[in-house]
Amino acid sequence: MGDRSRVVRFKNARVMRDGELTHDEVWVQEGKIIDPQKYFYEVRRPADEEVDCKNLIIAPGLIDVQFNGAYGIDIAYGIDIKEIAEGYTAQVDYLSKRLLEHGVTGFCLTIISTSNYKKIINDVRPRKGGQVGAEIIGLHLEGPFIAKEKRGCHLQRHIQETVSKEKLLECYGGNLDSVKMITLAPELPEALDTIEWLSREHKDIKISIGHSLADYHIAEQAMDKGAVMITHLFNAMPPFHHRDPGIVGLITRDHKQTMYYGLITDGFHTAVSTTTIAYRANKEGIVLVSDAATVTGLPDGRYRLGEIEVEIKDGHCMLANTTTIAGSTAMIDDCVRGMIKATDCSKVEALEAASLHPAKLLGIDDRKGTLEFGKDADFILLSDENQHLQVEATYIAGENVWSRTNQ
Repeated sequence: MGDRSRVVRFKNARVMRDGELTHDEVWVQEGKIIDPQKYFYEVRRPADEEVDCKNLIIAPGLIDVQFNGAYGIDIAYGIDIKEIAEGYTAQVDYLSKRLLEHGVTGFCLTIISTSNYKKIINDVRPRKGGQVGAEIIGLHLEGPFIAKEKRGCHLQRHIQETVSKEKLLECYGGNLDSVKMITLAPELPEALDTIEWLSREHKDIKISIGHSLADYHIAEQAMDKGAVMITHLFNAMPPFHHRDPGIVGLITRDHKQTMYYGLITDGFHTAVSTTTIAYRANKEGIVLVSDAATVTGLPDGRYRLGEIEVEIKDGHCMLANTTTIAGSTAMIDDCVRGMIKATDCSKVEALEAASLHPAKLLGIDDRKGTLEFGKDADFILLSDENQHLQVEATYIAGENVWSRTNQ
């Protein structure tokens, strides 16, 4: 946009506002969405620039709260199996930029169980988005306080089976300012007390239940203590049972606060009917996540990620020679399309599950997640030919940071 004080009018668009798509406009000034009527009556001049959106959809930028890596880069271990970039920070920058083409304007770097937590927490800080890439909202620490029986692709030697306040600070270090989410198993010794302490003393950190053997009773206690999210619902947890619904049962609980839950709607992590059950049980709580792994964007084949050997077959990532899922190969825009296909929900519902809902979960919906006046001008343009949503352009603070036509 150049001069940020300039006013830009995005016209001839279908704008996603108030749960609907309506023929409307988006006006931007100084990185924020402004009220055009108020601007006109106060300033009494037209916009400095007009962008014809040619009837494309304007939707809020997508937010991915569980992104582990892609294109050969592993965030947890600093692995670059394709030598795409040199240096850990450069690798994160590369990923941030590649996410723009998938409509992601903000994301949480997700770190599975590792011995590198202190270093990563010190090296990677939240960063505004722009030409450098999508905004790094913060870190999602998915481990190491998880049940070893539900570890998935996490290395057992990194797993810690007690999660006291002291253990947590010893593992992560004393500075948690960049941490936005922690996934842990609430049945571990001292876990409930630690959840309560984190919720009281670190209100910006959202606690998610995951990689857990918890029954419904323990999961409910965790929610009462302050847990607000379930990590990749149905995966790495006991299956639903009619007498003990387990962690899954929390999505139907009547509570003063929404229980959010991550869904990987790639058609592989959860069956179509399973996704539909969750959607119908709690539409407001769905948070679409990619859970994208290091091998996302790579062809079928075998890859070694540190000590772990994985295999991509037919686009799905598994621990080699097993049936254990080792992460997703989908991106968040794939999951938006997958949710529509699985549930027959509206485009708006699917897009809100990847924008408004994660913004609410993280407590940043005062500036992200919708196209209301005063919010950050982070948005995407989408085509929907034959009902297939496709990102055509990505804007951060009103600036065009990626466009399909320029590729």
